Amino acid sequence: DSPDIRKSTQRWNVDEPSKMDDFIRTMQDKHVDLKRVVQAIEEQVGKIEDKFNPYQAEGLYHGRSAKQTTDFLQGDLKKLRTDMHLRKISVEDIGKFLHARHAEERNKRMAAINPNDPDMQDGGSGMSTKDAKAYLSAMSPEQRKAYDAIAARVDAINKGTQDLLVSSGLEKQSTIDAWNGAYKNYVPLMRDEVAETVGAGTGQGFSVRGSASKRAMGSKKDVIDILANVAMQRERAIIRAEKNRVAQALWGLAAKAENKDIWLAVSPSDDPVKLQSDLVKMGMNPIDAAGVAKEPQQRYVDPKTGMVQWRVNPMLRSASNVVAMRVDGEERYVIMNERSDRAKAIATSIKNLDADQLGAVLSVSAKISRFFASINTQYNPMFGVVNAVRDVQAAALNLSATPLAGKQKEVISQTMSALKGIYADLRAQRAGGTASSKWAALFEEFQKEGGQTGYKDMFSSSDDRAKALEKELRKLSEGKAKAAGRAVFDWLTDYNDSMENAVRLATYKVGKENGLTNQQAASVAKNLMNFNRKGTIAVQAGALYAFFNASAAGTARIAQTMFEMKGGDYKT
Repeated sequence: DSPDIRKSTQRWNVDEPSKMDDFIRTMQDKHVDLKRVVQAIEEQVGKIEDKFNPYQAEGLYHGRSAKQTTDFLQGDLKKLRTDMHLRKISVEDIGKFLHARHAEERNKRMAAINPNDPDMQDGGSGMSTKDAKAYLSAMSPEQRKAYDAIAARVDAINKGTQDLLVSSGLEKQSTIDAWNGAYKNYVPLMRDEVAETVGAGTGQGFSVRGSASKRAMGSKKDVIDILANVAMQRERAIIRAEKNRVAQALWGLAAKAENKDIWLAVSPSDDPVKLQSDLVKMGMNPIDAAGVAKEPQQRYVDPKTGMVQWRVNPMLRSASNVVAMRVDGEERYVIMNERSDRAKAIATSIKNLDADQLGAVLSVSAKISRFFASINTQYNPMFGVVNAVRDVQAAALNLSATPLAGKQKEVISQTMSALKGIYADLRAQRAGGTASSKWAALFEEFQKEGGQTGYKDMFSSSDDRAKALEKELRKLSEGKAKAAGRAVFDWLTDYNDSMENAVRLATYKVGKENGLTNQQAASVAKNLMNFNRKGTIAVQAGALYAFFNASAAGTARIAQTMFEMKGGDYKT
């Protein structure tokens, strides 16, 4: 639902970036400008609700998206792989079956929208209806039953992806209903040239615009990696939904706490005359402002359907100072004031326009750095002990500059119980079950709120995703020696994750007990040492020095605590 916006009657102001802000943005926190705006608003108009706090939402984004992705991999996708293994059905074979099952309905649709193209009157799915029927009819009843069982799991994954698109506001339920009305046995039919151009498909930074689905036009070229693309659609939907959550918070705050010196929240229904005037005052060229404001959303007749549709003014899509998001399947925008260095810095960081790509040499260096980092942390049994002791010491200091100041003893006294609960939960999940203790349940909640440091693999192509699926299937058939070796590494990962999150989970529990909301408690816990926060040079520096970000985060957190404990201003 659209946020309940109650605009403040008080005026708030924020200073332009200081030299310290420039340093912090570069070295440790690229979103420091957004943090300063949130601080300025809270200082002058009071505490911001969780759903309107984009800085807090961004801090929890990494953990939330990583947890949901992990749950999908260890839940629906693992059950699918296991079932395929037991029925001895390969990735390639189920892909061909899913294609054949969907071919006839896709062919009919492609013929209908390409009435003047003789090549599209059959086979627009990449498989002719005749070939699809022949393939399906050649299957024995036992084969068809087995393949239908796997297809039912794929259908459930697609349904879960659609539900997520609606619940996150990315799509309307009516849009999903239209998709399902057109196709009963939908699967993504991607070709090589499409796979090369789609990319991650999750938005420009936290700026999310456009539909989650690209309209099919038909092709007779070979279809690739159907099952991999089903998985990628869910993984992309998770990332896109969580990014949209951050952008929605930004839009809600901009609408709730108006300040045209910094930003302006825009909806398609806004008065175009007033909007044009506001945009000019914010530094936009009058001609461009007129183009943006005249029709933030305009009607047109879809030549394929003959129906009236709405489309967004393309100027709003491309401007570097415009952040997009979707609410109930409709576009919303926050336009940042081009005359404010603070506002421009927010737009740059939110849209990830400051991200430099690694070249060939640094890409190799980054892989080597990650390998040595894993050996020294994730797969090092001594690291967990040292890290746990260090986390307790850091918590004793850093909690003094949080809403839980004075509660250090409560947090530390519960750390060991938290560690046992986390370990039980992780080992139970590894074995395919669920832990039942109160601490295990609390850890699950803590992860879902985004309190854990989150890392996730995003596949750049369906070929990479298909290879990962094949690798997971091969694990189910590996010998005892390999399985035993893998079990050792899995245990080390669970052991070190338990050590790393024990103090954070104890902090989360104490935070809730002292009146913080789940999100606020998760934010306090994560920011005891937030390794997901990075400066603009983090990618390049991390490729050369594996622990650069950890060092920068630790130094910044101690500095922040020491400044605030002495009544100083960390912002200067």
